[in-house]
Amino acid sequence: MVLVFCYDETTSVLLREMVSFSMDLSSVVEGELGEEYRVIPCTSFSELRQYLHTPYVVTIVTSYLGDGEINTTFPYGSLFQDGMGLLGFNHLCSKEFSGELATGVFPIFGNASTKGTMTLVNRTWMRLRTYNRSAGHPVSAGLPDSFTIPEYELTFCKPSAEQQSWPRPSDGVYTVVFTTTSKDSDYDQSLLPGVVAYEKGGRSVSFPGFYGSEKQGVTSYENFVKESVFANLVSNAVKWASVSGEDRMSRLQPDFVAELDEFRSGIQEERDEIRSWRKAQSGGRLGLQIIVIVIGAAALSLTLYLTLLSREDEGD
Repeated sequence: MVLVFCYDETTSVLLREMVSFSMDLSSVVEGELGEEYRVIPCTSFSELRQYLHTPYVVTIVTSYLGDGEINTTFPYGSLFQDGMGLLGFNHLCSKEFSGELATGVFPIFGNASTKGTMTLVNRTWMRLRTYNRSAGHPVSAGLPDSFTIPEYELTFCKPSAEQQSWPRPSDGVYTVVFTTTSKDSDYDQSLLPGVVAYEKGGRSVSFPGFYGSEKQGVTSYENFVKESVFANLVSNAVKWASVSGEDRMSRLQPDFVAELDEFRSGIQEERDEIRSWRKAQSGGRLGLQIIVIVIGAAALSLTLYLTLLSREDEGD
């Protein structure tokens, strides 16, 4: 299963564009990978946790924009270390919003943001961003070396004075699959990481951009979510991240099946006990009915005998 989670309807203000993004994102993944995975949009952390009680979730795609504290307390980190595949968009890559997730799971180390370039497209002004391939990787398979999509904002790490390049994790396999540029970047050639693949226990793909804003209205995500290049990119990322998730599933499944069989066996034993009890109760009722019938027959016989005896006395 692939879970898509973009909002928690029980704890945060329901942003209409996040509902729309969640459904569109689910449709994109299902449209590309529906034969391989069951795609389920989740609307709360509690629902997310319910599915995670089984080992069959291989990847979580998340762009959650609710309470940051809840986001940091959900066990994304431990799930990742255990092999879960994860895709995280924009705010998940921000240290302010996601804490250690933005360094150890979605390693963008975000502490700043930059907006896309305002461009006139078909008489409509919108912000665009161009992405350029920087490494050969399964996440970029079949995609053009460069593509431009509508995008409002991208999260990145503003460097300190001594930094020469953007930060990266001290261990694990870290690959910048696509880069982008920004006038706000202090790095060489104004580059910034645009799509990052990371392996350490599990596999994650970070999308620090690909963010619409409520200031643009409900259609802000629709500007890019239905672009074919975005659909291909996300489906590639899900397939790549799900490899570790499937390994995790294979590892956890035997114990889960054994526990499930034990649970089913317990249920069957309880059912058998209930049947035995009902049978015993039924047998007890039958015995009681027989006794009542015997007593009734004896009483009837006594009544007849006394009647006949009285008639004989009258005849005498």
